[in-house]
Amino acid sequence: DAATVAGGAVQAAGTGAIIGVAGNSDRAAGAGYGALIGAGVGATAGMIAVLLTRGNEVQLLRGSALEMQLDRDLVFYGDELDFSASPSPLPLPTPAAAPVTPVRGNQNQRSGEIPLPRPLPGPF
Repeated sequence: DAATVAGGAVQAAGTGAIIGVAGNSDRAAGAGYGALIGAGVGATAGMIAVLLTRGNEVQLLRGSALEMQLDRDLVFYGDELDFSASPSPLPLPTPAAAPVTPVRGNQNQRSGEIPLPRPLPGPF
């Protein structure tokens, strides 16, 4: 994003300096004023381009967990909670089973399995 803004500012500053030299009898002052104005216009255009090209920043896949803390009461009306006309959801895909390979000393341990610490932190 910074490169887009800076690139727009640099390109417009060069163009502004050329236009400033052509439009002012004092060439150095004209180039300076033109470069300054051009840099401002170019940076603004770059910032607008960055803001307009924003995409989806977050993608929540089915089955993802999401926690929120609300700062006010959440109110639903009875007609908003009637889901009888809704189609039933599709079943979640089942995870692929890990191959079970016997390990000497513990026949129930799967390869690559990492034991979890006990006790588990709540609310699990």
